[in-house]
Amino acid sequence: MAADRASRISRRDRSIAHGRILAGSPDYSMFRVRDGAAARLEHSVSHEHSFPPRKPRMARNADASMTPPRPVIFDLDGTLLDTLLDIANAANDCLVEEGAPIHTPDAYRFFVGEGVQVLMGRVLPEDRRDAETIARCVARFGQAYERRWREHSAPYPRVERLLDELRSRDAPTAVLSNKPQDFTRKCTDFFFPGYPFRVVFGARPGVPRKPAPDGATEIGHILGTEPNKIVYVGDSSVDMRTAVAAGMFPVGVSWGFRPRMELIAAGAAVIIDDPLELPAILERPLSDRSSGQ
Repeated sequence: MAADRASRISRRDRSIAHGRILAGSPDYSMFRVRDGAAARLEHSVSHEHSFPPRKPRMARNADASMTPPRPVIFDLDGTLLDTLLDIANAANDCLVEEGAPIHTPDAYRFFVGEGVQVLMGRVLPEDRRDAETIARCVARFGQAYERRWREHSAPYPRVERLLDELRSRDAPTAVLSNKPQDFTRKCTDFFFPGYPFRVVFGARPGVPRKPAPDGATEIGHILGTEPNKIVYVGDSSVDMRTAVAAGMFPVGVSWGFRPRMELIAAGAAVIIDDPLELPAILERPLSDRSSGQ
């Protein structure tokens, strides 16, 4: 089982992902394909200590144990999965084909989050952001990402343990992403095989993307739960604004793509630094809002 799990997790190039190697340098080729079970295992082990030791779990409140578990909606990229390097590589492939300058992977932290069309509009030079060029690059990105989506991407440390904990509590969970629907489903199926997400929604034709609340509201209807009883977890202002607009409880994560202050400014009620801090939040009244914690 360990070998199978290791084979699903691709190695992440830390120095590239943190912007220490500039695109176009001799080392740019380093964030090309890296395969092999040994590399994936190294990725998994090297990230195991990325978070501080978990605080001892508090005993559950007796009243809380009698109430139905709270549903949780997760963002995908930057929340459950670290996908930054694969997205950057795929987008840079498109830029190379266009003869346009590429960007460092770290720069993509502020390009991603609002769908592929917005992404390509941001990475192209300002004088080449016409509708025709963007449409061409969106199509090329789909082809490039099809090749790259699982080269380096992996669940963040302790995310799988969090999901196991939520499953043990029978907490309904869902995923809402601005990634195209087919790639959203591929990622959840591949990186979290067998995990029972009740709903997995990516970007779908005719449905406004986040921060519009439509997708989150639809998930609430499917789960049969009032919005104010749902916890929404994400790593960007887009996610916090989505949660606020849908009337849900916004929880920001500090390990994702965007800085803490962005989450606070966008309405995060709580910010967590470790995935395993989330269960304690689910046990307390959601009216207990304290931004920036």
